[in-house]
Amino acid sequence: MKLTTDRRRGRKSRKESKHKAPAISGTAAICEREEFVYFLCCQSFLSLWSYANPQGKDGNELCDVLVVCEPDIIIFSVKEVAVSEAGDVAFDQQKEWTLRAVERSVNQICSADRWIKSATHVIRKDGTCGLPLPEPGVQRIHRVVVAFGGDAKAWEFYGDFGKGFMHVVDERSLRDLEVW
Repeated sequence: MKLTTDRRRGRKSRKESKHKAPAISGTAAICEREEFVYFLCCQSFLSLWSYANPQGKDGNELCDVLVVCEPDIIIFSVKEVAVSEAGDVAFDQQKEWTLRAVERSVNQICSADRWIKSATHVIRKDGTCGLPLPEPGVQRIHRVVVAFGGDAKAWEFYGDFGKGFMHVVDERSLRDLEVW
């Protein structure tokens, strides 16, 4: 891991391309962006409760990273979609990026949310049983969309999306969270 100094803020940060998440059963085949988000969780107090690519209904991927620390559950969905160079930059690119990166993540998170409310345990990527999930009546679910590829051209936003509140971060805002 290479440390670099952010000249604007005068603090040290780790280069995104040099991260390596800890080896955990069933996590070897996750993509680089998902691994980066999982790495951030593992470098924080969330390390004991983080699962990369847990399984949901019928053994399908539930979400990209799931954190369970009773009563809180954090669902991360990570998408990488490049903004096209064609069209009106101010409107077409934001619309395309929002549709392809954010809305797909919102749908994945909503599906994961529904499954979690009926499940009793986390199912790891390798099919083994993980931590028990909190009872549905006490669960506090936090939904985080991580959308890469907007080249910081897309509007920063968050909100209800008609499906409940979602936090939305892109590569720029995710780097700002990387304060260690």
